[in-house]
Amino acid sequence: MEDIGSIEIYNEVVQLKDLFQRRLLDDKVKLQVINELTTKLDDLRLMPLCREIVLLLDRLEKNSDCSENTSLNMVDFITSIYEELLAIFGHYGLEQVETSLVYNYASQRIISTVQDDETPDMMVAKSLRRGYKLNGTLLRPEEVVIVMNQGEGENAEPECG
Repeated sequence: MEDIGSIEIYNEVVQLKDLFQRRLLDDKVKLQVINELTTKLDDLRLMPLCREIVLLLDRLEKNSDCSENTSLNMVDFITSIYEELLAIFGHYGLEQVETSLVYNYASQRIISTVQDDETPDMMVAKSLRRGYKLNGTLLRPEEVVIVMNQGEGENAEPECG
């Protein structure tokens, strides 16, 4: 009799152990999902603010260009504010999009084209505005001018297939 009772108790303990392990695993998965959703929610809350800050960064960067009417001290001051804002928001995941020499549709927007026989097509001739990402999500693409040369076959009729 004792052997049967011991076996039943042992089986119940094994079942309870399995139940506890499954619940602990479920709790870990739930906690991971909650953390991921919290991060995404934080990103969504930061996104509108960062879009506005990007516009401010544009103005600061544009005004930091040294011109005849701007004193060197003012240029240094504006540049330091620009760099400080980038550093502050960098802690929250705001980063500049890397400028690509070859047009990248995923991170760049074509504003206009130029012709340059010395340069291959689809090369970036000039960057007009920087692009920005927030935690890897594109906030604003870099605005660029690309090279687009007129090829021999450009005026040809398209083939119907």
